[in-house]
Amino acid sequence: MPASPWFKPVRDWTVDLVRQPSVTNTPGETAFGPWLHARLAQWPAFRQHPERLCLLKTLDDPHERYSVIAVARGRGRRTVALCGHYDTVEYDPYGELAGLATDPEALLPRLIERLAHSPEPRDQRAAAELQSGDFLAGRGALDMKSGLAMGLAVLEAFLAQPDPVGNLIFVATPDEEDASHGMRSAVRQLDALLPEWGLEIIAALNVDSGVGEGEDGRAAFLGSVGKVLPSVFVVGRPTHAGAPFDGLNAALVAATMTQRMEGNPALGDTPGAAPEVAPPPMTLYQTDRRSRYNVTSPATAWCSYNVLTYHRAPGEILAGVLGEARGALEEAVTLTRTRAAAYARVAGAIIDVYDWQPIALDYATLRKQAEARGPEARATLAALETALDAEPGLDVIGYTQRLVEGVAAVAGLHGPAAVLCFASQFYPRVALPEDGRGWHLRAALEAEATRLEREGGPRVRLRPCFPGISDMSFFAPLGEADIDAVVANTPAWRARLAHDFGAAARLRAPIVNLGPWGSDYHQLAERVNAPYSFGALPELLWRVVLRLLSTPAAPEPGTHHS
Repeated sequence: MPASPWFKPVRDWTVDLVRQPSVTNTPGETAFGPWLHARLAQWPAFRQHPERLCLLKTLDDPHERYSVIAVARGRGRRTVALCGHYDTVEYDPYGELAGLATDPEALLPRLIERLAHSPEPRDQRAAAELQSGDFLAGRGALDMKSGLAMGLAVLEAFLAQPDPVGNLIFVATPDEEDASHGMRSAVRQLDALLPEWGLEIIAALNVDSGVGEGEDGRAAFLGSVGKVLPSVFVVGRPTHAGAPFDGLNAALVAATMTQRMEGNPALGDTPGAAPEVAPPPMTLYQTDRRSRYNVTSPATAWCSYNVLTYHRAPGEILAGVLGEARGALEEAVTLTRTRAAAYARVAGAIIDVYDWQPIALDYATLRKQAEARGPEARATLAALETALDAEPGLDVIGYTQRLVEGVAAVAGLHGPAAVLCFASQFYPRVALPEDGRGWHLRAALEAEATRLEREGGPRVRLRPCFPGISDMSFFAPLGEADIDAVVANTPAWRARLAHDFGAAARLRAPIVNLGPWGSDYHQLAERVNAPYSFGALPELLWRVVLRLLSTPAAPEPGTHHS
């Protein structure tokens, strides 16, 4: 391909954006939105129409931070949205170079020197790539300020057209690296603003960094992985260490549960059910709930598991993990009885093992049981929630644990038992819909990627699923059954994690990811490939936007036109 006219503006924007610190949940993130808004307010289009540039505070957020939404108006209602986040992870991997992490030019020689002297082959490869001049380093250079830079360059080019067909919306949000308050808020805000503006989003392009080495990373991702954090509250039967078989150790049940869950491919995506298979579950948290040491077995324990999926619904995951919890209880009870009998034979003692009937239930069922105990029970639950709400420093896990334990006490739950809930932000799985808008977006990507390669540009693959959790999850509509399963079984939903899934359903906008490529995002050697990300990719993005706006979507099944 000839030299790209996109290269300089995208590179310049990337350097400017990286130079503005914006680590998640820091003052830098708070200041970034107003800074970007002020930069865009200097553009002639927004000086003439300031109402088309918005600085919007995130909603229901304990931190002060802002999204920036810019509208480039053309003819008609049809609109394409370009979306990306501006927050970054911290600078810890840089060590003594942390002060240079946001200065790509000053960082480069020092980083090359450090990486070149590393014994790790990966670091030496990174040093060679940086020395080649084809990569730009710095925190956020890849994830994902080069993506925003590309979006800004395309926005500016669209504004320069004298009478464009359609409209373009640029959305820059905070907090993707933590809880997605930015995108969750922006979807609600767009839902309110679009009718005022008389616009309709027909497609959205997320410009987050691609994942994968080589051609795997130079890709458009047609969907995104979903994530839930099923967490299990285990209730045992405490007993003194001198009489271990008089009870059931909650730690044993928790360990058995983790053994059944950890890395179990049977609990992940089924091969053939989706184009790609998500990694199997992994344990993220396991502990008993004792506040101090004593010689009594733990009465309760908690376990949390990371579960990723490309195709399974939350209700399916809930049912599967609940089955494992039931199996873990039965296995722990059976093991305790077997070992009690073996000990009795060795010690010549008579050991009575109780005829426990283990119970496994989800949080929604437990909550109903507690509330069914009458007005006094419901008042106790309301008081508990009020008290927990008054502790803003309490994180989602802590809030969940204390609420579930309180509800279990009100319900009179006795062990052996396990209560299953969701204990973190729910990220819905995303797939390109099989309707007119979905086909239109896919066709535009396929056609323009093929044309770019035919003209001598790089090959850009179409991959089914983005393997990392992303803000795409909150732009896509979700079925009511999925919503009900999540809301009813997420104890912290009302106080910490509420999201209006209805806003995304009303937008009805298919979304894909088309972002920069590089290596080692979040790490010391984070770097973005310049020829691809500053040259070829912005050209592809530009062409896809124009094709989407200039060609009609295919009619949806069952739709007739006269």
